[in-house]
Amino acid sequence: MKKLISLLASLMLLSILVVIQVGAVPTGWTPTNVSNATFANTSGSAAARGGNITNMDFYNVLTQTSKWQGYYGNVSGEIMLGTSSTAKMYNWTLNTIAGEVFATQASTMNFTAWEDLSARTGAQVDTDFGFTGDESDNASETFTSNPPMINVSGRQIDGGANTAAKTFNATGAATWWTIALARTSAAESNYVFAGVISNDGEAYDNTTKDFQMIVPENENSGADTYYFYVELT
Repeated sequence: MKKLISLLASLMLLSILVVIQVGAVPTGWTPTNVSNATFANTSGSAAARGGNITNMDFYNVLTQTSKWQGYYGNVSGEIMLGTSSTAKMYNWTLNTIAGEVFATQASTMNFTAWEDLSARTGAQVDTDFGFTGDESDNASETFTSNPPMINVSGRQIDGGANTAAKTFNATGAATWWTIALARTSAAESNYVFAGVISNDGEAYDNTTKDFQMIVPENENSGADTYYFYVELT
């Protein structure tokens, strides 16, 4: 039986300060101001007495998903030509923050890895992350949108049908893009999920953020670790 799912995925608040090298691959960066939140509710009770028959109805039930982790937060930074944040030959101030925040289980990503990425459908995510059956919160029920074209390491990627999820703002409007990407050999560690930056957008909790995205978590293998990269444009 399909579960009634409220996609309130356990959300981690991230703020990211980034300096990006022109012409380089997306930069690995450590998030700050990290905090976690999740959904909890209190169970009700009823007395049980021999000989009684009690009617009970449960409406508007919310069941927290165990397949998805949410991330959202702010991004600031600049584009530079240099070798470090303190050794710059030149830098360019960004009038509006744009680009992508990338989350992957790969702890390192070289130029070849970024060049090898292409879009993946929700059905492919289901297969590679072991989401089986006909459950309501599978990736094939989540990645149902055709995303905008994005630039990754100077290369355009056009996602196509069913390669992106759109998460909600505070009014329930689907506004935030998460795009599924992977290398040719699509093991979990070869996936990269791209959260498209939207400068000063409205997040699900009515706060102002620059990105909001979700990533899959294999519920049968314990907690997964995701590493973060950012590319500003």
